[in-house]
Amino acid sequence: MVIAISDLVGTYGARVTLVSAVVIVLRFLQEMLKVRLLFYRLRKQGLPMPKWNFAAGNLQMLPDLMKRHPKGSQQSEAFTLLSYDFASSDNCFYIDVWPFTKPLLVVNSPDLAVQACQTYALPKPPVLAKFFNPFAGGPNIFTINGSEWKRNRGLFNPAFSASNILQHTPHIVEEAQEYVEILREHARKGDTFTLDKMTCDYALDIIGRVAMKARLHSQRGRNPVAAALRSQVEWHCQDEQMNPFIRWNPMRPIMQWYNGRTMNQYIGTELDKRYEAWRQSKPSTRPNSIIDIVLAEYMSTRPARATLDPEFKSWATTQLRTFLFAGHDSTAATIVYSIYLLSKHPEILSKVRTEHDEVFGSDISAAAGILKQHPGLINRLPYTLAVIKETLRLFPAASALREGQPGVYLQDKTCTKYPTEGLCIWIIHGGIQRNPNYWPDPHAFKPERWLVGPDHPLYPPKGAWRPFEQGLRDCIGQALALLDVKITLVLTLREFDFQDQYAEWDRLHPRSGPKTVFGERAYQIPQALIVESLETGAFAPCSQLSGAESPSPTTIVSCCCVYSLSESIQSFVVYANLYYGYKQNGYNPIFRCGHYDGKGRIGECISSKGRMGAAVFTTGLYIDMVLSLNTPTTSTLEDGALGGCHWDIAHTNRIKSAEQWLQEADTRGWHTGLGSLRDRVNSLNPVTKLTEDQWTGSTPVSTAKQSYLLLFLDGDSYSVRPPSIHGSGAQISD
Repeated sequence: MVIAISDLVGTYGARVTLVSAVVIVLRFLQEMLKVRLLFYRLRKQGLPMPKWNFAAGNLQMLPDLMKRHPKGSQQSEAFTLLSYDFASSDNCFYIDVWPFTKPLLVVNSPDLAVQACQTYALPKPPVLAKFFNPFAGGPNIFTINGSEWKRNRGLFNPAFSASNILQHTPHIVEEAQEYVEILREHARKGDTFTLDKMTCDYALDIIGRVAMKARLHSQRGRNPVAAALRSQVEWHCQDEQMNPFIRWNPMRPIMQWYNGRTMNQYIGTELDKRYEAWRQSKPSTRPNSIIDIVLAEYMSTRPARATLDPEFKSWATTQLRTFLFAGHDSTAATIVYSIYLLSKHPEILSKVRTEHDEVFGSDISAAAGILKQHPGLINRLPYTLAVIKETLRLFPAASALREGQPGVYLQDKTCTKYPTEGLCIWIIHGGIQRNPNYWPDPHAFKPERWLVGPDHPLYPPKGAWRPFEQGLRDCIGQALALLDVKITLVLTLREFDFQDQYAEWDRLHPRSGPKTVFGERAYQIPQALIVESLETGAFAPCSQLSGAESPSPTTIVSCCCVYSLSESIQSFVVYANLYYGYKQNGYNPIFRCGHYDGKGRIGECISSKGRMGAAVFTTGLYIDMVLSLNTPTTSTLEDGALGGCHWDIAHTNRIKSAEQWLQEADTRGWHTGLGSLRDRVNSLNPVTKLTEDQWTGSTPVSTAKQSYLLLFLDGDSYSVRPPSIHGSGAQISD
């Protein structure tokens, strides 16, 4: 009888599985038929679209399109390039790339953008809510529509008003001073580094301060909410991937849930603090952070309680998560691109510096104090603002999506009507702002566009500048973003000279294929592709600084690195790429030397994470090995810098200390420069720059016949011998 029941259950389960599979396939085919019929009708009407067929839609043209752009660049830039094939329709066209996304009407025309966002005020599509949910955790001011959006926007408008935001100038300046100090440290060392990541941390610190009156300190250390948010960005941007194994990674929902819980717990604690401060203070003395103002507005019609209303707490947490996500990356990108463009145009940089001298005086060190005392001076910088606007024209942070509606048609200058029902309208800000039909010399950096009169050929056309969008749904945080960028430029541009390092990168890492977008080596990418972009010299240019008593610049060619993969796990596996280990474990490295994902950092875990149990060793773009307490032996990757070689791993229980081991290794002549490394490790100073003579005396790391020693300490110590290559490797006995 037991066997019979088991057989019955097994048969039933198989049938359920089969029926479920059939239902999924039928729904897939139904949706496919719906989309293909829609585009069949659009094509019959003669509306613009790339080459299309019923079986694949427009998917067959994507590979050739992507080949015209560098690997890993934003899809919006590829579609902007494609729009030039549709000049007769004002660079607008339909495209069917289902099932990767909903059918699209791609808009690169200011006229059609005005109609979609202002004339008809079309709603945000559900697909946008799906995209934002992992960041926000639920319905938020960015994705909701109708009366609910109006109510929420009304609550936040006073907090985001220009006058209130200006009152936060002292707080922003304080975070900017920390940012400047980190730049000074880089300048003194003369090293090469990526500006994007440290600027993202800086922008997060600003938003935390302004939104929650909380010091995140993510510029100097690992903050839980900042680390969780960055991890969420990296996991979620896999939606940009066409590779289905990456796009639908089963680990992604687990990591998104974990990151979301981390953010909720942190923000919830901060909200409880703000509520208690609200209860204990008088209205005239209450703080003016965004959440303080919203809390006061919310409680104005409700009785005070001992604890914060759970419903409001959940709602406020969602909105704060939205602001942290939407504000930090876009603001950071604008800062980085402004610096990058000014570094390429010294004549424009000179004008900006002159303006700053005129407003704040020639004493650079006094600017921060002046700004704190007189915030209104920041609005007396017309040329600086023109530089920022021109940067946002060339490199807008995002685009806009709207949902088409029955009976709504967008009309171009030729009176062609574009149906919107059943479609997402993708308004590509970069495409509009580089549209040659509206912008003379559209790819040139010309701040003068924003200083000339309406009769001048360079004068910006109406509705064509949309980095913050326009209409009722424009960006609520634009005043804060512009203030952040202006303050940052005031405090950095006169003290530092920035220089991109793409030429050196190309020399060290030659590759074929396109390297620029619209003639620029710096271009936008999805955050999840940051490793690919750095390997091709893309967004977030490596910078070298001079100033702050800087020595002559030293470019790091390649370095060993040691890397802590997590803060709590005690055993590890070999990862194919260092960035993957970073992403998997949500670890935010503090010290860096040249690369966003940690390649080139020396001794970081020794100096900052001494309780962990693993180290990662690399001499190039790939990990050579991972050493942990549970890893007796391992080999290098075949495509690594020392592919095909093996490591010997020696247990050093008998050695009293790593310091003693380093001293002995140094006296044996095993490695020139170990004494310097020993001193740095002993003093717990992070090693973020090692010149060639410190490592080898004469041999560049990238061509050396051995890899180099770093230790990770956790009770018992481990050491790694250099591999023997054709009998030339030195041998050390413990």
